[in-house]
Order: sequence, then structure tokens, then C-alpha cells
Amino acid sequence: MRILNISILGLLLTLSAEAQFFQFSQRHFTPQRVNPALVGSRDYFHVMANFRNQSTAGDFSLLSSALDLAYPVSWGGQRRGGVGLFLLDDRSGSGGIYNIQEAGLSTAVSIPTAESSSFNLGLSLGYQRRSFDFNGLSTGSQFVPDRGFDQGLNSGENFGDPGSSFLRWNAGLYWQKALTERVDRSYIGLSVYDINRADESVFDQEATLPVSFIAEGGTMINRTPKSIIWAEAFAYGSGNNYAFQAGLVMDRELQTDQYLKFRARYSTENFVILGATLEKGQFAVGATYDIGIGKSSVSNQSAFEVGVQWKMFVKPKGKKKRKKGTGEPTNRTRPKREQPVDSLSQKVTPEVDIEPEETAKSDSTAQVKGPGETEFVIGQPRSRKRIVEEFEVRLPFRFNSYEISEEFAEFLDQVVTRLKESPEQTAEVTGHTDNVGSEEVNQRISLARAQAVADYLISKGILASRITVSGKGESLPISTNDTPAGRALNRRVEITILK
Repeated sequence: MRILNISILGLLLTLSAEAQFFQFSQRHFTPQRVNPALVGSRDYFHVMANFRNQSTAGDFSLLSSALDLAYPVSWGGQRRGGVGLFLLDDRSGSGGIYNIQEAGLSTAVSIPTAESSSFNLGLSLGYQRRSFDFNGLSTGSQFVPDRGFDQGLNSGENFGDPGSSFLRWNAGLYWQKALTERVDRSYIGLSVYDINRADESVFDQEATLPVSFIAEGGTMINRTPKSIIWAEAFAYGSGNNYAFQAGLVMDRELQTDQYLKFRARYSTENFVILGATLEKGQFAVGATYDIGIGKSSVSNQSAFEVGVQWKMFVKPKGKKKRKKGTGEPTNRTRPKREQPVDSLSQKVTPEVDIEPEETAKSDSTAQVKGPGETEFVIGQPRSRKRIVEEFEVRLPFRFNSYEISEEFAEFLDQVVTRLKESPEQTAEVTGHTDNVGSEEVNQRISLARAQAVADYLISKGILASRITVSGKGESLPISTNDTPAGRALNRRVEITILK
């Protein structure tokens, strides 16, 4: 009977080594399980919970639950890193014979490398407990004829208190280029777990944890005003066990601040992962299902996973200082206006020493209501020396959005027509935001808004070489940021047509 029990334990340990090194398909709900550097990659405090039920060969099951908390750390008006807490509970076999509990702390430093990109370095320390519970097992000593097994009788086995506890040291690197504050345009990550190779032996036989690695990467391959598609790849290994996954993610905007993500990945462990996540404001819920194909993985016959998330934006603390001697202010400032301006004909233009040419004839000013917030205006043409004609189109945007609505598209079509009729003309597209959120995040959003307009013009046949894109963030408001109406005016893109 002892040999049978030891055989069962051996199978459990084998399945655990193969399946539990990385057992979550919803990596976006367990970021610290993937890379400790991820705690410094977002300006959000988040709480995530994830549950997985996985079936294996031999009718064993793996029940895994995880809790992930992270909080950004900032100073000087920028995110500088983050701290996190990770909890894991894993129970394997019938009745949870083999158990793993872990608590870990993570910290990361975030270093800006270029506009909208950053490099994150993270470390984590985990305390893990592994143990066996034989209360659910029966032996021949507990069998009573005509009655069956009596758990109250002595099993005839004495394993003592099989279990072990140890510390795990882990480290990770993560580079990201942000598209918006919510998603990345591209990213690359590499993490190494169990650097210290702790002793995990449960019985007398010595056993050390192998060093494990996780590598991941993804990049945007297609983007429309309503959806984004990424290609992603993921590799992980532990000891002699290695696996690779690759697939696609599609992010579809259903309405303002509501998104639906679809995921499909293939794993070299002979299963396909299908999943979906619904995001609405601060909340998200998602599920995945692992489907075995061909010769199914011994450690993963099928698996179902569900996760939830709550997040809250944390505005970076302090004021962003600028280098001295550049002529720029050392503190965060905004231009002041005596009153809100919503007509481009009132925009102040720099005076020039050369006398301007004859003013061109005025264009008609069209006004169309935006999405229930404000209006956008095609201003009056103006002439300057070396600029025969200049006019601007101001498009309002919803909070945290760069969507181009049908009404906006109609007026952008007028810009397309004008540019096609005058091939010598060019367009300058500049994005702006209100002052809600960090200066860094607003800069990213303003650039994304300008790029969305430029992408639309290009999709209509305008050469990219005729379009210049820039983002000004919150630095050039045209109205007050103290009221919803004023902030709505400041969320805009300006297009200047030049010749």
C-alpha cells in the first residue's frame, strides 16, 4: 500500500511540475505571476482575482485561485514604478491532496526611454508552502467487509507531516510603447523565477527548484477607429519542460469606455486557448477555455478560467521639473485666457515683421453638434507671408477617447476633398486633452487622437508625407478645465491646412 501511495504522490508531483509552473491562461488577470516588472507599468491601482479549474490525466484536477494587487509609485509628476502583492492557492488531486499556498511582494522601477515608451525593472520575493493532505485517501486497513472503507480506522500508513516551506526570488524586465493609457502598441517582457533555487523537498529526499523563465511579446498589427488587433507570443520553461504559445487579440470598442477583447492562442502543449474579456469603466470580467487537440497534453485535458478586475486611476504626484536654461518653466503651467474661446477665428496668431499678403476670401463656417458635449468649428481662412491659406478644424473627443464618429468623419471628408483638389497643400494635425490625469498620460492620449485623424485621412487616399502629427497634451487649453463643458472643449484635435 505504501508503494501505491508513493506512486500516487509521484504522479501528483509530476503533474504539478508540468502544470503548475504557469497555470493561468488569463495572464492579464495575474500579471505578477508573469513578470514582477508589470507592477510599475500602469498609472492604476488594481485588484484582480482569478480562478482556474484544470483537468489532467488520471482524473486528477487542479484548482487554482489567485489574487493580485498593485499600486503605482510616482514623484515629479511621473510614474516611477509600483509595488504589488500576490496570493496563490493551488490544490491538486481528488480532495486536494497536494496543496500549494504562496504570498509574494513585488516592486518595480519605471524609466521613461522615449515618448510614450518606458522600461520597467522588477523584483519579487515569494513565500511558498507545499504540503500533502492524506485525509481523502483510503487504504486496505480501513476496509470493512460489507461496509466499505471506514475513515475512522487507522490507515496503517505514517507519513508524518509531509510539507516544505521556502522563499522564491524572482526578477523581470518589461519594455512597453503605449498607444493609450489603457493599451500598449507593442511590448517585450522577460522574467526569471526561482533564481535562488530553493530546496522544495517534502520528504527526506533533497530536491531543488529549477530556474524558470517567461518571455512574452506583442505588437499591434491593425487598427481602425473602433478596433485594434495585436499579435502576441509567449514562451515559458522550467527545467526540461518548455512550451510556446502564439495567437491574436482583438480589442473592439462597443461604446464609450466599454470594450470587448477576444483572444485565441495555440500552445505547443497541444491545446488551444479561447477567451473574452469585457471592460466597462473601472471594472472588467473575463473567461477562457483550454481545448485539447490531437494528442492532448497529459497535464491539461481541458481547463476553464474566470477572472475579475477593479482599477482606479492614480494621478502621479508632484510637479514635473524641467531643465534649467531651456527657457521653459520649471513648474507645470498652463496658458491663461481671459475667457473661454470656442471659435478659431478668435485664435491669436504671432505677429510677423513682413507685411502679410492680401487676405483670402472667407470660407463659410459650419457647425455640427458632437456627441452631446460640445461642437466643432471650421474657422475662417487666414493668410500670412508664405502661407496662402490656413484654416483649422476642431474636433471634440469624449473623455479618454480617440474615436472618430460619423459626424466627425463627414467633416474630415471635406478636408480630404480640399487636399485632393490642391496637391501642394499639407496638413498639420495636433491633438489636445483636458487636465484630468497625469501630464504623461495626457500627452499619450493627445498623440493617439492626432494619429487617429491622420490615419483616417491616409485611409481616404492622402499621402502620409503630406501630414504632420503631434500631441500637445493638456498644455494648450482653449477653455477652463474647472467645468465639464470646458474640459469637453479642451479634448480636441486641430487640423491646419498649409500651402
